[in-house]
Amino acid sequence: MLFQIISQKDSLRYYLLTLLFIYINASNSITDIYFLVIYRYKDDVYDRIWLPYESSNDWARLNTSLNNDDLVQDRYKPAAIVMSTAVTSLNASAPLQFHWDADNENDQYYSYLLFNEVEKLAENETRAFIITVNRDLLYGPLIPKYQKVTTVYCRKPSTRAKRYQISLSKTENSTLPPILNAFEIYKVKEFSRSETQQEDGMLALNFLVSFAV
Repeated sequence: MLFQIISQKDSLRYYLLTLLFIYINASNSITDIYFLVIYRYKDDVYDRIWLPYESSNDWARLNTSLNNDDLVQDRYKPAAIVMSTAVTSLNASAPLQFHWDADNENDQYYSYLLFNEVEKLAENETRAFIITVNRDLLYGPLIPKYQKVTTVYCRKPSTRAKRYQISLSKTENSTLPPILNAFEIYKVKEFSRSETQQEDGMLALNFLVSFAV
């Protein structure tokens, strides 16, 4: 289940941290939210709100010291403190996975996944992986760059399913398992004419949940 939370811009960003903000249970599903610490402006130039959550028992946490000057940004410009942490699979051969359940099979979702390599890899090490949504290819192979943000997102909404599972699976030639620094999930919301005073069927992205580690 995903929880709708109204923020300043109808969106919240979460980062995966062991301090327990959003709890991910053993099946890697989103179950509950515990507010402890937030990051926003000045950490985030767009004043987005980031809330952390505890990761699954199947995941290991990686972190590094990182400030805004160290990080090469893309246009989404996530907070450096958010991108300084990541999660990876404890089992190097297993995919990194999480899922959420839809309230209605007709609901439409957009996913944004944010990556930054937090480890300086040796010459004989590689980290490359494929990203799928319900076994459909989203992107890949992706090779995260050291101290450089890469955002992967759905160009078309995910729909017609009761459950959505995002999987990050290492390629055959990769020596290291996938990582994930942050992600955001948005649900498309349709407004009626009375709500918008504009054309029927106007759409907006309504916050569901987003993560970072």
